[in-house]
Amino acid sequence: YTLSMVVANALQAYREPPHFGVTATDISLHALGIGRQGVYSLRRLADIPEAEQARYCEIIPNQRRFRVARELRRRIGFGQMNVLDVAQAPVLGMDLIFCQNLLIYFDQNRRQAIVDGLARHLRPGGTLILGAGEYRGRPAGLWRQDDTGDVLAFRRPITLGATDDQ
Repeated sequence: YTLSMVVANALQAYREPPHFGVTATDISLHALGIGRQGVYSLRRLADIPEAEQARYCEIIPNQRRFRVARELRRRIGFGQMNVLDVAQAPVLGMDLIFCQNLLIYFDQNRRQAIVDGLARHLRPGGTLILGAGEYRGRPAGLWRQDDTGDVLAFRRPITLGATDDQ
């Protein structure tokens, strides 16, 4: 939902904002069920800036919980996926893949295979964002775009033979 909030805010400036959607995956059906509901404890609001709280969060009376606004919930599709089977994932041509707090559970060789698998699902010019401490190296065919210390961002070249300068 945070990613949807960021994208929705970024697209506000457009007279007719472009359509966007988010595909959320997890191996856990329980986690996917929680995500689909979009209902969380009020203490989780502390992680959301006040402007986004006002726009995207609805307090549920008498429950000490809030629900993410329908405007965002309808933009997100939830699906079960095992990252070890990412090659069989039906979603291709993604603009952005965000993978954080997952690779830490795998050894370096498996991390490389997972990252390469995720990278193949990007469209040309698409970006893969990973947690900086989770991965060392480069996905096959991708060039580093940014390393802020918190995240690593890799961009798939738009054309064959592209370089870091693009």
